[in-house]
Amino acid sequence: MAGKDSDNINDAIQASGMIPFESLLGQPLSACVTAQKHAADVMWQYLRDVAFRHHAGDEDRLEAISVVFGFVSGGRMCRLSIPLLALIPVPYLQIQDVTLAFKSDVTATAEGKLVGKIANESSVTRTSKFNYQSNIKVNLKASAGNMPAGLAKILELCGNSCFLVQDVPDKLPPMSGSGCSPITLEEMVDGINRFSSQMSNANRPGILGVHVNWSRPYQAQRPHVVYNVDDFELLSTILSALLWRKYNGPIKLYTDNMAFAFYRKLGMLQLWDGGVDSRTLESIPSSIEPSIFWAAGKLFAIKAEKSPFALIDTDLLFWRSMTDIERRSLILSLHREPLDQYYCYLDFNVLKKRKGYKPHPAWDWNELPCNTAFSYFNHPAFQSAYVEAAIDFMTDNKERPMEMVTQMVFAEQRIYAMTAKRMKIPIRTLLKDAKQQEQGGVTHVWGNKQVARDNADSNVMLCRSLLQSIRKNFPEFVFSEELQRRFKKYSSEPDP
Repeated sequence: MAGKDSDNINDAIQASGMIPFESLLGQPLSACVTAQKHAADVMWQYLRDVAFRHHAGDEDRLEAISVVFGFVSGGRMCRLSIPLLALIPVPYLQIQDVTLAFKSDVTATAEGKLVGKIANESSVTRTSKFNYQSNIKVNLKASAGNMPAGLAKILELCGNSCFLVQDVPDKLPPMSGSGCSPITLEEMVDGINRFSSQMSNANRPGILGVHVNWSRPYQAQRPHVVYNVDDFELLSTILSALLWRKYNGPIKLYTDNMAFAFYRKLGMLQLWDGGVDSRTLESIPSSIEPSIFWAAGKLFAIKAEKSPFALIDTDLLFWRSMTDIERRSLILSLHREPLDQYYCYLDFNVLKKRKGYKPHPAWDWNELPCNTAFSYFNHPAFQSAYVEAAIDFMTDNKERPMEMVTQMVFAEQRIYAMTAKRMKIPIRTLLKDAKQQEQGGVTHVWGNKQVARDNADSNVMLCRSLLQSIRKNFPEFVFSEELQRRFKKYSSEPDP
């Protein structure tokens, strides 16, 4: 009997050896490692889809997406630019504990068969004198783990150096330059009132002025909104045109069908005594992205017009006649811009990598940009070279930089200055810098438009000042019934 028991024990040991412990224990652990890898892949794909985008000129290069918040500080509109990566939760799931519980029983049987059971309760049979049962339990605990060291360092850099608080230019202005107004809205309104009280008669030198309003950027941003313009935009447009007509010459409007219909409904088309062109801007090709190049209409208007002429933003008020020296200038802009301004920066090395684009080899990248809210053209060769280079830069350029004005400023202001430098054409300016508007006889509403949008009292103050100046100095201008209803809230005077 003892020998028979010994044989049974040996058979039991041999039967236990047939249990695949390596697979039963190894496979769950391997599955945990695979699950951790899958979680990391999902996290990376999430970050790629949400927090990054492909660089327009290099598909292998990723750029962090930033979120911009606007706020008013010291009477000026500023913005806070924050990488989205620093704001969103990073779903890094980490397996912390894995517990494997395994049980194996081998018992004698008189049926001459070996029966085994494992965790999934499936059965296998083998001819033997014994049966065995095996069970395995896996307890898995996972939670948000510590961030990988590299990603934590990136977020630290975001927090330390990528939060930018800067003066902000007007958001998507139809026809204005970039940057923030160098004077407060209150100072600007005081200047308008002083200019308005000092107006005098003048002989017009007969220089054509040009206004531009391209509505496609508005449509691109608000595809389901009926086209409209702020009241202060309308009032500054009216005053800008009337001042140019009084002091310098006729004024012409370049616009598109949507804005043309809007002005016609308001009864404003007679404002432009130099005519209205609604065809040129309608022909701007779809290869120009309006949400990036919101002032491209100005460049196509410059291309279509014959020099000499002055292009004037509708938010720029020119309170005097151009001097003889200014009229004899080959080119004339409002003032220079500091090159270190965030909205002027565009890296040359990045630009060179953009597919299908070649910057002019003779450009001087240290040349200070020119603010073209006022720009006078009296040199056809420069006019052609400037516009050709700007349109070439904008064509098929879909790159969206963190600072959305950078691309447009490069096309409009920096190419202007670099082309003039390359052609050895001296650039005259109306102002030495943006702070000398009143000394130069101009008012550029500029970034203060955003202040007016964000503050109801500032809005009323600006509209009232512009309306009073129009009524005082241009009583012959007839407001349509639609305009009268629109502007009635800004004046206690009876409607004309």
